[in-house]
Amino acid sequence: MWFQVTFVLAAASCAASAERKTPVCLNADKGSRICSSEDIANGATISELLQSIMSINVDREGLRQVTSKRFVELGPAAEGPFSPNEKITENAELVFDFLSGPESISKVGNSFFGSAVDAVYKIDLENQNHSKIYNANANCPSDEPCSRPLGMRIKENRLLLADAKRGLVEIDLSSGGSRVLLAIGTQINGTALTFPNDLDVDWDKEIVYMSDGSTKWSTDYSTLDILEADPNSRVIRFDIKSATAQVFAHNLRFANGIQISLDKKFLLVSEFSARQILKYPLDGPLPATAEPFTGLLPGNPDNIRPSLNGGYWVALGFGRPNGSRNLMDELQARPDLTDKLGNAVLTVGGLVRSMGTLLKNSQIRDLGSKVQTGHIILEGIPDYAFVVEFDVNGNILQTLQSTKYQYASEVLEHEDGLYISSPRNKYVLKVPRSAFRHAS
Repeated sequence: MWFQVTFVLAAASCAASAERKTPVCLNADKGSRICSSEDIANGATISELLQSIMSINVDREGLRQVTSKRFVELGPAAEGPFSPNEKITENAELVFDFLSGPESISKVGNSFFGSAVDAVYKIDLENQNHSKIYNANANCPSDEPCSRPLGMRIKENRLLLADAKRGLVEIDLSSGGSRVLLAIGTQINGTALTFPNDLDVDWDKEIVYMSDGSTKWSTDYSTLDILEADPNSRVIRFDIKSATAQVFAHNLRFANGIQISLDKKFLLVSEFSARQILKYPLDGPLPATAEPFTGLLPGNPDNIRPSLNGGYWVALGFGRPNGSRNLMDELQARPDLTDKLGNAVLTVGGLVRSMGTLLKNSQIRDLGSKVQTGHIILEGIPDYAFVVEFDVNGNILQTLQSTKYQYASEVLEHEDGLYISSPRNKYVLKVPRSAFRHAS
């Protein structure tokens, strides 16, 4: 096996230099071959790397395994509001280029807030001065991150944050202090809180609705959860006053974005792996029963935020240009192949990661981490930014797209334009109002 692992390392080292655009292809069962319908840089090298990993026989008996469910849905046609455009490419400017991986963003007065990989930042819009107002990674017991800020909401001097590695956190913007309201690992209806992702708050009632993206995989292994397409995700309802938590909704395929409807009658939830948004009544029995808010989308819905038009903006991760199918779609349709690849990356990546740790070689260790968590598979998905505006009934009003920029996680609309964040970028995109709102 070590010879094979060494070959994997050599193949991976070549990926950075090979730039020819080709589709990503894998050998499937019975001699068949699957290929994504979009070309990407390093496509041939990534195909070779993933094929090499799958060629290694692994035995994960007694260990955590990838056990995927079949999910096959053809995306909507690239026509009407989904017709391709380059509105983001043609109009966006890069702002706040000191933010690494901003997942969620907010603007209050002259201050801008962003939840980045390392901390939550506050930015003074008048002079661009910025500071960390929440930095839980400063006191980690090891060199591994112990905090990953994701979705957040702000009212006055209170910021509530879904920290994927710590839990539900409240930050006092006046004092800078913070406290964990609901910790990772807390048992809720017999199952531990595992992956806090996004949230919204009924500030009048002091009730938080927070997505628990997976009850099996932590945030580091989110790629494997997406590929499994297993409905093990849920939404948590947390009462701040009584400090009690209960399951608001369950049986979701990677619950992600959360938004209380503007009339406060429903909760909108992005079902990321199933590529749709669901609507739940807020006043019914729990766990709540869903009805569709949207049909199948040409991308995986991430965070949902209000628009100034009285509707909602939704960021689509892994947007599908021109109605294409990517590597994720092909794997979700083939659970046997997904299980083989997923369990191989867990084992091989773990070995490479351990090798790097023993050798004190951060490059080998980081490569092992990328393989073990399945993030190497994301290298086979083309960059495509895609955001959608919906009205209050889930009808599509418009889309903004880009083949230049990648994965969008949240859209924030203010009078001066749209701000688009991404955990895969080191900046925020700003699109001027003239690009998407026209004077009547």
